[in-house]
Parts: sequence; structure tokens; C-alpha cells
Amino acid sequence: MKRRNILLILFLSNFSIAFCQGPKIYVEATKTLRDYDVVLYNAIPGQHEVEIDRNKIKGGKATFILPKQTEPFYAYVKLQLKDSVVDRTYFLVTNSIIKIAFDTVQYSAVVTGGENEFIFRHRQLLFDLPLSIYKSPAFRSNYLVKTDEFKTEDWNLNARWREYESDVYETISEHKNYYYALEKFKDRGFALPTNVLKKGFSLFADTLKKTSLGKELQEYISKREKLQIGKSAPSFFVSDSDGKLVESSQLYTNKKIVLLDFWASWCGPCREEMRELKSKFSAIDTSKLRIISISIDVNKNNWVTASQQEQILWENYIAPGGGQGDISNKFCLEFVPRTFLINQDGTIIDFDLRTTELELFFTNNSLWKKKDD
Repeated sequence: MKRRNILLILFLSNFSIAFCQGPKIYVEATKTLRDYDVVLYNAIPGQHEVEIDRNKIKGGKATFILPKQTEPFYAYVKLQLKDSVVDRTYFLVTNSIIKIAFDTVQYSAVVTGGENEFIFRHRQLLFDLPLSIYKSPAFRSNYLVKTDEFKTEDWNLNARWREYESDVYETISEHKNYYYALEKFKDRGFALPTNVLKKGFSLFADTLKKTSLGKELQEYISKREKLQIGKSAPSFFVSDSDGKLVESSQLYTNKKIVLLDFWASWCGPCREEMRELKSKFSAIDTSKLRIISISIDVNKNNWVTASQQEQILWENYIAPGGGQGDISNKFCLEFVPRTFLINQDGTIIDFDLRTTELELFFTNNSLWKKKDD
């Protein structure tokens, strides 16, 4: 009996150790007799590389053993001779065994283990919009974020969209435990209707929903729901050329419809649409409509220069923090140009209208000057 208990304790101990194990990364450099330095870095987006550990390849091999991770993260390994980088590769770290094989003759690397083979197979195609939808004359990409459900007057396009939507749900259900699938779904989220985002997200494993990436997507869905027609526009501050802050509530107090035009100096389509609007500006009844351009430039000088080049005829501000600031976050400015039409009490009445759609809105809401004015 005592022997059985001891065996059971040993089994449970080994099981516990195996279950709680963190990532093991095996690095191999083939076709070489050199002892390379191999350095493991955390690939944090938008930040400098952070070294996690370093080792030396001896006999063509090296190993990294990391503590158990609370969630996946991207990393890369550099193969070095002294201070010279011979090769490097990028991969996803999960609590699993990962193998990296460097070919030092062909300067290539193959990563296996964890999700990395899945990533290699699906790097380009996961959740991509089919060309049969994207190139349809009836398709308008800005319509996707303006609706809870995709529906057009083209029954053929509707049918193709339903098929695509079904494929999205099937893909998520099949790969609901894959961090990379959640990442690609989040990347595609800016161009999906809210109902697809909500249902798709609900199909992922709870463990992924609790990751930082899952929480970011949940927050994004919540913000998207708040940006729908009939909802109150987010509050914000903008800065003028003198650095003075202006609160959004000051923009909605003069009994006019407000057109918020989000743009940037580096955005060609933004500046092109701005010129088209400027060509029509003299015909707009500004006693009923207030146009406000807000740049998401990080560099104030770039904004000032572009504003002078465009000779903007209406109010023009810059968003504090640029594309990473509070305004970009609240208005989901993953892309520009974006436009929002706000009524006198701060309610969203439409958004993402392109030039021809804006002109139709002006006509339907009597925002052109009368011909005898």
C-alpha cells in the first residue's frame, strides 16, 4: 500500500511539473562547425528589442527554458558571431516545445512547434475578404462598419457575403484555441460588421478571451457599438496651432450640424478629399454646417506644413497624441480618412461618407446655399 502511494505521488509530481512547464526553445545551426552566440529577444511592437536570454551554440545546438507564460508572445532569435548578426527569425512563443533550425549556408530558418506551423500555413489568407466580394461594383467597404448586419440591394453580393461570414465562423470554431487566429481576426475587425465581430469573438476559447489581445478586441467591439448612428459622440480635446486645447462640447453649441473630418499629412486620400470638399465649400451653407478637420499627425510641424499647403478654409485642429492618442482610440481611427456627422446635441447622425455621399447628405439636409444667396 505504501509503495502504491509513493508511486502515485511520483506520478502526480511528474504530471504537475509537465503541466506547469513553460516554453522550451531548441535552436539548431546546421552545416556549420562554428560556435555561434544565440540571443532571444521579446518582439514588443513599437518598442526597442528586449533581451530575454542568451546562449552559445555548441555542437550545433542550444536550448532556452523559460518560465510558464500567462499568455503567448512574439519573439525572435538572433544568430551572431561576435557583434555581427548572421541570421534571425521571428516566431510565437507558447507554453510548448519550439524548434528552430537555422541553415547557415542558405541563410534560412524553419520554426516548428506551438502555433508556428499553423502561422506559416495561414500567414496571408486567414479571414481575408474574397475578391468576388471586394471587386463587386455594389460593394462599399465603409458600409461594413456602419451596420450590424451586411445587406445590399445586390442579392448575389449578399449571398457571397453570407458564405464568407459562415466561413469566418467555421474557421474560428476550428481554430478557437489559436492565438494567431484571434490576432488575425482582430486585425480584420476594422472592416467587419459589429455582429460578425461579436459572434466571431464569442466563439474563441475563454483562455484567449482573457489574454491582453482578447481584452483589446473586446474593448474595440464596445467602442464600435458606441460609434453607431444614434449614439452620443465621444467627448475629446483638440489642440489649435497655438497649443490651446478646445473641448468637444464647445464644438456642438452653435445649433449647427458638425462634420468631423479626421485626416493626416501623410494620407494622400485624405488630402484629395479635402481638396474636393474645398472646391465645394463656397456653395455650402455654413450657417447650418460647421466643418472641423482634425489631424492625427504625431509631428505638429508636419500638420502645420500640410495645412498651409492645402490652404484649409475651415476650422483645423490636431489630436493630442496623434494616432495613438485619446481621440484615435475613441473614434477607432485605425484608418483615415474618416468622417463623422454630429447633430447639435452631440449625437452621431452618419459617418464614413465619401465625397459623393457627403454631397448627397448636404442635398438631403438642405445644407447648400440657396441659388439667390
